[in-house]
Amino acid sequence: MSLTDSLLSCPDHERSAQVVMMKDIYNKAASVEIWLGESEAISKAHPVISHVAERFTNDTKLHPSTIIKPEGLTFGPEHLDLLKLYTTANVAEKTPMEAYEDLAEFFSLPWFRRMWVLQEAFSHTTITARMGTLSIPWGSIVLAALWQSFLARTYTANPHRPIRDSPRKGAGYLPELWLGLIHNRIPRGLSMVELVCRARDFQASDPRDKVFGLLGLANDIHLHEDLQNLRPDYTKSKSEVHSGFARDIIRKTGTLEILSAINTFMADTRPTEYISWMPNLDISIATIRGLGFPPKYNAAFSTKISAATTNFSNPAILSLPGLILDTISPTISTLLTLRKDLHLYIGNSPNAVATLWTHYLNAHANPTTEYKLETFIHTLTATGFDLPTQFPAHPLGKVVPPRDVPSLIADFAAHMSHCLSLFPGASHLQTLAGHGDADQFTVLVGKACPERKFFVTLEGRMGLCPRDAREGGKVVLLYGGSVLYVLREGENGHWSFVGECYIDGWVFGEAEELRGVGERIERVFNIL
Repeated sequence: MSLTDSLLSCPDHERSAQVVMMKDIYNKAASVEIWLGESEAISKAHPVISHVAERFTNDTKLHPSTIIKPEGLTFGPEHLDLLKLYTTANVAEKTPMEAYEDLAEFFSLPWFRRMWVLQEAFSHTTITARMGTLSIPWGSIVLAALWQSFLARTYTANPHRPIRDSPRKGAGYLPELWLGLIHNRIPRGLSMVELVCRARDFQASDPRDKVFGLLGLANDIHLHEDLQNLRPDYTKSKSEVHSGFARDIIRKTGTLEILSAINTFMADTRPTEYISWMPNLDISIATIRGLGFPPKYNAAFSTKISAATTNFSNPAILSLPGLILDTISPTISTLLTLRKDLHLYIGNSPNAVATLWTHYLNAHANPTTEYKLETFIHTLTATGFDLPTQFPAHPLGKVVPPRDVPSLIADFAAHMSHCLSLFPGASHLQTLAGHGDADQFTVLVGKACPERKFFVTLEGRMGLCPRDAREGGKVVLLYGGSVLYVLREGENGHWSFVGECYIDGWVFGEAEELRGVGERIERVFNIL
């Protein structure tokens, strides 16, 4: 029986205590062995993994067992260039595409997305993966994952890729969190919010482990915290764990990053008494879809939460200071969706971008000025751009706001090249279209817009808001937040949390000048 299996079979009070000890047990072990089992996927992937590792060793004199150090991966750009070069040649008598699919099937194994095994693979530098009668250094698996990542765009862009058995072929990959944990070791580590947000698609039979299973990995959490909701306690319900964690992590960090973990991408089927600000960590949400996380904006001008985040008469209330900036006007779109053809739809129309420009903005003054166009483009790509070539400095990527992408306007022009006549006041688009990357703009829009709505405020500002937002919703700035939020006023002075929103021109601290102007007075929102 493994340590994890033993833990899961314990009574709640013993289990809480043993979770605290797990990190020390793994760290003090002489070595860690990971059992991946036996399967056809493993048998097919093993020669590919071994081939990449052997070639890497021959070229660099670095053995895979030595590339993971206490401070992280011993990698430089030259090593990554080698792995990228390997994608152009056959691997273990297989074409690159065939080898890619074998690795994809291997990384689709449930083990790679189990919550508790993260501690196994992060806890030690001497790790051996056992696969039936075979064994391999954990570093070899890391090398194979990096090799596969360099081939991913070529594979997915190939309409004739050799899908041999199933349409799911090629879909598996090593989650980015693995590389982040391995490389961001001592003394950096990852914050608890980053771990929670990036582990959303990991599986746990007990939903409370979506919090407790990560506490031992976080660089900003000590398991003897004074804040009781940042300690393992299996006597609490899932709702108590998730909401208590959110409240105390806000109190500890002074920021609202954790609100990015609230699911706003699916129809709200929760009971009416459900806490609107509680992140339901059971729901898988891709990190790339968040506005407030990964952090890239500074809407609340670097303020921190200073007011109490609990209401002593009702622990379900989150009390946050801020101010109302604007109101959602009747100009709000229907839900934007991304379909299998990778087009962004509004209703049944696959021309969502053109429709938003012509039907939702033409009613407002000067819709064809360059400023208005740039604002429109920034809004449609509000989740930002993941800069390339950031590994190993940024193994989890480095997301920047759209205004920091020099090619963005050209990419938009290339994407809209079939209908540039819609923008008569922006004649430069015709020239830029030949220099842009239409596919890149498609990807950016595909991250930011689906399951959100496009809207215009009463003051004429455009933005993106959650799917459950509607006319009359308040656009608010909450201190400690890097983005703006939509709240809905309820009864007895309470508010409901609707979700994050983006309004270009108000996400880099510009609203600081609005405090105390007109009706924009500071207040405390009691969110239920």
